[in-house]
Amino acid sequence: MVIHMNKKVTTNVPKVSGIKRIRAFADRDKNFNKMSEAIIRRAENTEVGEDDIASLGIGDGLPRHYVNTANGLFYIGGQKPVQVCTTPVVPVALFCGKDKESGLGISLMTGNGLGKYVKALVRFEDIVQSGAQVVGKLADRGFCVGSSPQQFALFDRFLQRCRSLPLPVYLMADAMGFVSEDMAFLHGHEPVVTSLTGFDYLLPGFRVRPGLHKGGALEEWINLIRENVHGWAQTFALSASFASMLLVPAGMDVGMFHFHGVSTTGKTLLLMLAASVHGDGSEPGSGGNVNIIRWNTTPNAMERLLADYSGLVACVDELGASNHKQLSSLLYNITSGTAKERLNRGLTADEPFKWRMFILSTGEMSISEKLAEQKAVLQGGQEHRAISMELLPEDAQKPDEPVSETRARADALKTGLAEAYGHAGPAFIGKLLSGKNTTGGLRTYAEFSSWLQEQTDDCCNALEEALRDEGRDITRVQRRGLRRFALVWLAGEKALKYGLLPFESDAVAKSVISAARRWLDDNQNQYNPVRNMLEELQLTLVTKSSRHFITLRDEHARCPGDMWGFVHYKTGDFLIYESVFEKLCSEKGLKTVDVARPLERSGYLLGESAGHYKKRALKTMAQSYYQVKKAFLKCNVMTEF
Repeated sequence: MVIHMNKKVTTNVPKVSGIKRIRAFADRDKNFNKMSEAIIRRAENTEVGEDDIASLGIGDGLPRHYVNTANGLFYIGGQKPVQVCTTPVVPVALFCGKDKESGLGISLMTGNGLGKYVKALVRFEDIVQSGAQVVGKLADRGFCVGSSPQQFALFDRFLQRCRSLPLPVYLMADAMGFVSEDMAFLHGHEPVVTSLTGFDYLLPGFRVRPGLHKGGALEEWINLIRENVHGWAQTFALSASFASMLLVPAGMDVGMFHFHGVSTTGKTLLLMLAASVHGDGSEPGSGGNVNIIRWNTTPNAMERLLADYSGLVACVDELGASNHKQLSSLLYNITSGTAKERLNRGLTADEPFKWRMFILSTGEMSISEKLAEQKAVLQGGQEHRAISMELLPEDAQKPDEPVSETRARADALKTGLAEAYGHAGPAFIGKLLSGKNTTGGLRTYAEFSSWLQEQTDDCCNALEEALRDEGRDITRVQRRGLRRFALVWLAGEKALKYGLLPFESDAVAKSVISAARRWLDDNQNQYNPVRNMLEELQLTLVTKSSRHFITLRDEHARCPGDMWGFVHYKTGDFLIYESVFEKLCSEKGLKTVDVARPLERSGYLLGESAGHYKKRALKTMAQSYYQVKKAFLKCNVMTEF
């Protein structure tokens, strides 16, 4: 090889757009299939006698000692050819799990005799454990493997020898969503990939729900949304459906947004809108392809269904229909993202179902109201995972719009979402994966994840600032919930930018802030550790103050064993020791500032100065204290905090 030194040598790789990479990757499986189909067509046209099979049979794409003819797949390594299968068979690809150590198998193709070229996936483990069952399933697809022990043994040998062929290697994903910590996303059967290191293609290693497919055209769906969607709740539901795909790279766990309200508020329509982003948006009860789960399903079925929708979004309708005796426990499992471990017939633990996405739920009652029927409450740790928001009849109504027109728009959506659907989700993720890094190249998964988390934090800060400007106190727990709203905000804004949501520029921001307000304002239905702590404190001060306090300047009084501080001799205010106040807060997972700030703003705490809630110790006191006013005893904690 001659090297011309006067030529400029560069190692720079020409920049390729993300969209082109996605299209090229999506075409790979088609190309591999075309090559396999061409081989089978040649074989189908190769009519040879028994004596000529070895010399004239088609060996393309096959391991040594195997050929195809019009009469099927033959083994020619013996004294005479043995028919293994009565139809030509070609290996298309190998497949395995992410680790390349598990789930190993092979994809085969044949002509089924009806003019169709069909594929079947065979796991090597299944051949060993239940060979007859595998052959039966192949027969159902059009593969006519011989029934004799010799034919099965030669077919098994054929499969094993295919391992050494230079076949494409497919990643068999165990769930939808981002896979392999690469810029690869599996949406139903559709891979959206700009890079997938070590693999040639991406397939689902699970049963894809029949409703996760496309109908109509993307433009039809966008026009339907443009003409008929209105109000914060509908915009929020659509944005949340996009955001649900981003939970893993955003570093978030499962979260639930529950919409509750009286009949005719359009609750189920919200689920239909969210479902239509990824697949069939039909109403519940309208057919087998509906992507909306019912709350009245069994816990086992619920867990399986959630796992089926992992990576996209789960829509669960009508909480009121739930008859689960342990709803609190079910909610905990649902929002944890992992099913209970269960033993199989062999008394070994099955791999539990897992899921990672947003769950959108509806019902006439809030989550807390439904739990109250069972004398249960929202458990700590779920307050930012199971978020209730009340819907009002006017939320979907345009200004001065007659109710009849609001209903007409809803009816148009119900009809249209059953015809045009499933395009927006893949389009959205494709646009995101095509984003560039700071150097102008396509982002790696690590770069994308870092960027996404930074953007979410920025949205969360902006959201929190807007809410604080309205005079609201935001606890640490509530901020964790607001991060979920922030991701919805970010995803909705990106969908606006990509032209997938045809709304005004501020529509998503307004919808998210409105949703957050509904959550924060719903005191009756929101777990609030500050309120819970203050309720307990108030009850204790009213009923048991003599057990914990003595009057200031009462030098001869006997100090209680569990002393919290003093009662002021003039005002009747409670002077609670710093150490006691800190302990009461920490028991609820709170900082003193989380509790002191709303107390002061409500006029029930007298601090040292502005922003300094704790007061310096008086002469007769051993430590600093918090002065809680006597009026706190008569306040309505539920409504004032």
